[in-house]
Amino acid sequence: AENMFVFSKKQQSALLSSIAKGEDKVADKAAEKEAVQASKYVRMYMGDMKPAKMTAEDAAATLLRLGQSANEDLQDEIYMQILKQLSQNPSEESVAKGFDLLLLAMATFAPSEEVERFVIVFLGSNHPEDVPATRYVSALHEVQYGKGASAPSAGELDSKLTSLKESEGSRYS
Repeated sequence: AENMFVFSKKQQSALLSSIAKGEDKVADKAAEKEAVQASKYVRMYMGDMKPAKMTAEDAAATLLRLGQSANEDLQDEIYMQILKQLSQNPSEESVAKGFDLLLLAMATFAPSEEVERFVIVFLGSNHPEDVPATRYVSALHEVQYGKGASAPSAGELDSKLTSLKESEGSRYS
């Protein structure tokens, strides 16, 4: 199961969030289908899968909207899929896009407390040099304790990222 949490260009066959939480539940077909689609959006945005019928930015915006309106299980799955694609990914460009996507996700919707711990530990030793781990946590705190933000559109991604990266932090951090 350990290899399930490492970068892959292929589709994951199991729900990572259930495995990470130590749950032994079998996902229903609808949840599994949503998880597969979320994984595709993550890989499309990061450049690990060729986007079909949409741009990489459209894939990210769609993923963020999906996460914002999803139940906690799918939100957790999205976070775990992003972390998986970041783990041991050989492409610097893909990793950079993955950290951008993680920052956008953290500014848009929160994971469960259990998955949040995975994310924080991961960021402790795996964050881009130009963006302190505290920026990610601040973005998450705004969602958890503030009113949150709506998911950015494809055209708003760059300005949202710039704003998040230059932020002085959250009033909640």
